[in-house]
Amino acid sequence: MAIRPLSAPSLVIHAALLVLLAAVPAGPALAASTANVPESKPLLAGLPEGAGTRGPGEDIASAIPIASLPFMAVGTTAGRANDYDAACPYAGSTAPDVVYAFTPETDVNVTVSLCESSYDTKVYVFRDGPGSVVVCNDDAECGGSGWQSMLDHVDLAAGHTYYIVVDGYGTSSGEYRIAVLENGPCVLESPARLIVETEPPCRDGWDDSWNGGCNSTPRVFQSIPPSDATITLRGASGTYTTDGVGYRDTDWFRLDVEQQSTITVCGRAEFPLLMWVLRRGPGEGCSDLEHLARAAGTVCGDACATVTVEPGEHWLWVGPSVYSGVPCGKGYVVTIDGYTAPSTERLASWSTIKAIYR
Repeated sequence: MAIRPLSAPSLVIHAALLVLLAAVPAGPALAASTANVPESKPLLAGLPEGAGTRGPGEDIASAIPIASLPFMAVGTTAGRANDYDAACPYAGSTAPDVVYAFTPETDVNVTVSLCESSYDTKVYVFRDGPGSVVVCNDDAECGGSGWQSMLDHVDLAAGHTYYIVVDGYGTSSGEYRIAVLENGPCVLESPARLIVETEPPCRDGWDDSWNGGCNSTPRVFQSIPPSDATITLRGASGTYTTDGVGYRDTDWFRLDVEQQSTITVCGRAEFPLLMWVLRRGPGEGCSDLEHLARAAGTVCGDACATVTVEPGEHWLWVGPSVYSGVPCGKGYVVTIDGYTAPSTERLASWSTIKAIYR
């Protein structure tokens, strides 16, 4: 993305700015987004509770269907059987696996992410059965350890069934988060340091308990660790209604800044995009926020802001600039540069270790 710095003088945000950051166009700043919202929350499309070793997703014959995109799910490979393996480049894995199936109605380009999983993952795709592997990845240098997996910009042809296998390196197994996202005209190629917001798509009556920040009760933020490389956030947003009131899905990301830094954020979205860089206020942090920078962009247009921040907790706010007309699930990409940790001695990556000792 072209960088067009946009900075603003620091000022204290009181009730007026909190209304701007809220999910609704008017009303009490912090309570409005959850007022009159049903208590029930949508279930993620993971493994059914109590699923046994031969339960849904155990193999291709019982693959868990993906009905539409974007698709997000949580599950675990622990206790499953080892049905499949692929060399990418490491063969001989005996890790348990889980299978998902997707049959696109039209040609589509997707990204499949396991970046937010808790173990050393592997992911690969079969086409129309357990034959040749279409694409495979072991380490995408994403996630908390860099050992998680991602398939970026994969072409899927209409009318064919694609089996996405969630697997592990060696004997690794554990809890996973899978996101399958359609790459629209605004989505860029992703660099190695990718973080995917695996929040389910919003819907009418939505209660954002994922990363709704100051618009959620309790307050909830998605933490972003610092990196010397460009950080890329892939997410989705939209607008919805509850009791006839227009709401927007607002995403709040937490940045724990350890040293004075000049941070540049750039975004592009399939909707009119709005971003804020905020410094946490005193107390609970959602009152008297300090406004550091703002950036806005048109549909598929670039929006950038550059700001110098002091050590402390900061929040990056991402959402539509409008309260209606954006179907839930519309994608966005935000890059962050300059958000780095104090330099420390670097260890060899797990990919390097694997290459030595495989």
